[in-house]
Amino acid sequence: MKKAIATLITVGSFLTSSLTALAAPETMPDGNIFDAEYYAQKNPDVVAAFGTDTNMLYKHYLVSGKAEGRKPYADEQINVNPAVLPDKSIFDPEYYAKTYPDVATAYSNDPYLLYQHFVQFGRKEGRSAHAPIIPPVMTSDGITEEAAYQRLMALKPMYPDGMRWDSNTPGYNYQGFEAEFFVYECVAYACTINDHVFGNTHNARYIYNRDHSYFHVGDIVRLDGHSVVILETNDKGIVCTEGNLFSKVHWGRLIEWETVDMALSYIITRYEIDAPIDDSLVNKGNSFFQIVWL
Repeated sequence: MKKAIATLITVGSFLTSSLTALAAPETMPDGNIFDAEYYAQKNPDVVAAFGTDTNMLYKHYLVSGKAEGRKPYADEQINVNPAVLPDKSIFDPEYYAKTYPDVATAYSNDPYLLYQHFVQFGRKEGRSAHAPIIPPVMTSDGITEEAAYQRLMALKPMYPDGMRWDSNTPGYNYQGFEAEFFVYECVAYACTINDHVFGNTHNARYIYNRDHSYFHVGDIVRLDGHSVVILETNDKGIVCTEGNLFSKVHWGRLIEWETVDMALSYIITRYEIDAPIDDSLVNKGNSFFQIVWL
């Protein structure tokens, strides 16, 4: 059935907002709007399983609640005064006009009229108010990349730039895997930092894929004989912290994607992601290119 385009009589006559006792929804780190108090009140089964922590409730909403038709906030909590445009994270008129040319044709791309259409008709018709937002990656216990980055920065005073870390540094038993994983030198540093960030939960997994979307903050990256921990990724490559680089700890080195793509052996991640396996990496082992890691 075609979605109807209704004729609007006036800009402000069709809707009034109702007040609720709930707190205002908040904008989450990924840009989505979420009201943990409302979600908890409406979903006692979720609270029974996950508690009332905002991050855990939001994770449930992203992973399964949205697909189950659970609402992230009460409709009346969002400002629906068509004379006042909300933030683009709530309604993006450019996206709405581009995605729904039938509406744009009827309302001349006017952002206020487009918003009025969405509030009165588009929302009920299932039209999207903004571009889809990719949910943030999280660990099984709710640690996001943003939280991982903050924890990494807190570790710098404990493992300062220039601190001695070499073959004489004691080894370390990594907690990411259930089986014993005792390591030394640069691997020991990477695993120590990774455990500091993500804790002792046995949730680590290998990623054998060069796609740059699988590199995340806090991941351990093995680059032909040398292991580093990702601090951030950007268009140029990965920024890392590492041990046993010239026998010392180092923070902030950029390794360009060209080098990463050539030297990558595997990624160890604690996030809940799965990636297709690149057989060329699995079969590669630790063969060395013309790259020297000291």
